[in-house]
Amino acid sequence: LSMLSLFMGVCFVGCSEGGNVIIPTGDYHTDCEGVYLTIESIDNTGEHTKLNVEWHNETDYEVVYTQPYQIEYKNGEEWVNIQTEDSNYAYSEITIAPQSTKMQDYSTAGFDVSKMGTYRLRVNCEVSTNDNPTYNLWVEFALKDSSEVESHKVTAELDDWLHGSLKK
Repeated sequence: LSMLSLFMGVCFVGCSEGGNVIIPTGDYHTDCEGVYLTIESIDNTGEHTKLNVEWHNETDYEVVYTQPYQIEYKNGEEWVNIQTEDSNYAYSEITIAPQSTKMQDYSTAGFDVSKMGTYRLRVNCEVSTNDNPTYNLWVEFALKDSSEVESHKVTAELDDWLHGSLKK
């Protein structure tokens, strides 16, 4: 009976109608070894989605960045800028101490995040060394149908449950 209920749950959750959701893909890129971004959480509750991003500085230098950022959409093999309006962000300078992390929120306001697929949040930073080089970093996320996301989640839970039951 519990197995039947679990299979029915997979169909109902996986087949349910719903909106689109933004999820992190886990992929990131950095031009600077030891400095990178990760998406810690995503807030879909407001008018615009907010990406809660953690900056990681595993170097022995200060990392400096400013607010401006880009969100781009992956169209085939090409990344396309999807900014829809000029940003009015304050250009305040933010510093991350060596061997530390810092949280920063980024909104999708001003960007067209409406197509299913892969996106990236792209930022630049400087590392406080003698020549202060500028580096490019990004972290990827995806817009997916919520029923697809729930279906994969329930399928993974079912797989974990089945493998756990078979080992006993």
